[in-house]
Amino acid sequence: MIYKRIKHVREALNFSSQKDFSEALSMPSRTYQSYEQAKVKDIPHTFLEKLNLRYNISIEWLITGEGEMFLKKNRNNEEKDYIELTKQYLELLPYKQQEYYYHKIKSDVLEIEIKENTIINT
Repeated sequence: MIYKRIKHVREALNFSSQKDFSEALSMPSRTYQSYEQAKVKDIPHTFLEKLNLRYNISIEWLITGEGEMFLKKNRNNEEKDYIELTKQYLELLPYKQQEYYYHKIKSDVLEIEIKENTIINT
């Protein structure tokens, strides 16, 4: 289960407490605790991305448990690689979940654009 793998990541990175790890990830400790304790139905893709980009954690491993926890390749094109990997892993999910994440990602991107005032009013 992804919840156990999230805890495994924290322990592998030598964070003894959920609070310390949540602070290192710049997120509320209760939110992180809910992920690790399986109190959340769907872990946000932004959290998985944060683990991937900050600690080089394999998204494939987080989602499926297959492969290595830590990525070993050169990360010159990390954003492009992340997008491609995300597409591949989303295809493994049932159609309804794929649709959910598609709309979630679109709304997250739109929210960022609004916050950065990159949307031009027409």
